[in-house]
Amino acid sequence: MSRRKLNRIPRIRRFEYLQDYLEAVKLGLSEKETEAKISQRKREFETLKLQAIGRGRAFGSDAYQAGRLTPECRRMALHLGYVVRQGKEVTISETGLMLLESEISAKKQRLSQDLVQTYEPALAFMDAFGRDEQAEYSLPMKKDARRFKEVAAKQGLPLDQMSFEVLRDTFHFIGLVNWFPYLIERERYHKVYSSSEMLQGSAKPGRMTMRHGESLLQPRSVEQEGFRETLWKEYLAMTNYVPRRSALYSGLRDRVSYKLRISDEEFDEHTLMLLSGDERLRIVGSRGRIPYSKDTFAFLKNVPPVFEHQIPVYLKMDVRKK
Repeated sequence: MSRRKLNRIPRIRRFEYLQDYLEAVKLGLSEKETEAKISQRKREFETLKLQAIGRGRAFGSDAYQAGRLTPECRRMALHLGYVVRQGKEVTISETGLMLLESEISAKKQRLSQDLVQTYEPALAFMDAFGRDEQAEYSLPMKKDARRFKEVAAKQGLPLDQMSFEVLRDTFHFIGLVNWFPYLIERERYHKVYSSSEMLQGSAKPGRMTMRHGESLLQPRSVEQEGFRETLWKEYLAMTNYVPRRSALYSGLRDRVSYKLRISDEEFDEHTLMLLSGDERLRIVGSRGRIPYSKDTFAFLKNVPPVFEHQIPVYLKMDVRKK
C-alpha cells in the first residue's frame, strides 16, 4: 500500500541547502550552527552572482540569512525520510547517510524518485514532462497566483506558482528539465521544457512511477560534433554573423540548450571542453558583467561555470584556419 502524498512541498530551490542540513544533523550541530552553515552556502551563491554582474554586495541585510530556509530543510528531510525524530531532536537516517555518501549522479536520481513518491506537486510536474520528451510549457511569472494557476491548468500543469518555481529549480538541478526567460508584450514568461530522455530496460535503476505508468528518465546527452555545429550556428545568429564578436554566455547557453533539449550542465561540459582546445573552433572566454535585470540577477542559473579561475561571462568564436 503506497503512502498518501503530501500537497505542499517545502520551499527549497537548491539541493545544496538540503545537503548542508543533512551534514549538520550528521555532525550533531546545534540549530544555530546549522543555520550558520546554510547561511554560508547562501552567501557563496550570492557572491558568485554578484561577481558575475559586477556588484560588490547583495541587496538587503537578509540576503545571506537562512532563518526561514533551515526549517524548510528540516521539513523536507523528515518528509523524505533522510532524518528521523527522536523526541525533540532529529538524527540522520540510514537513507540520509546513503544519500550523503553517494556520487552526485546517484544523489540526483535518488532525490528525483523520492520527490515524486512523496509530494503530489512533484508527481504532477514530472508526470507532465515524463510523458513526452518534447514537452514544454510557457508560463507567466508576474506575482499573480490566480492567473498563473489558470494559465498552467489550461496547459495541463495543475500547480500553483510557488510549487512550480521550487520544482522547476529542483528538477533543473537534477537535469530533467531546463528553462529560460522571455517577454511577451513586456510581461515576463518562463519557457520550461524537457531536457530528459526516456530509456528502455526494467533492470536499470531510476524508474519513477507516474500516473501514466513507469518512466525511466535521465538527462539527455549529445555528441560533441553535433553540439559544436549547433553552438556555432547559434553564436552566429546572436552576433549577426560576425565572428569574434562577444556573445553573452548565458544567452548562448539558453539558445543552444533549447535547440538540443539538453540541460545547462550538458552545455557547460561541452563548452568547457571546447574552451580547453578544439581543432575546428577557436573559442575564447572573456570577463565582463552580466547585464542587470530581474531575470539575470535573480537566478544562479544565469551564472556561467568557472573556467581557469575566472567566469567567462562572454564567449568569442571563430573557425580555425586550416
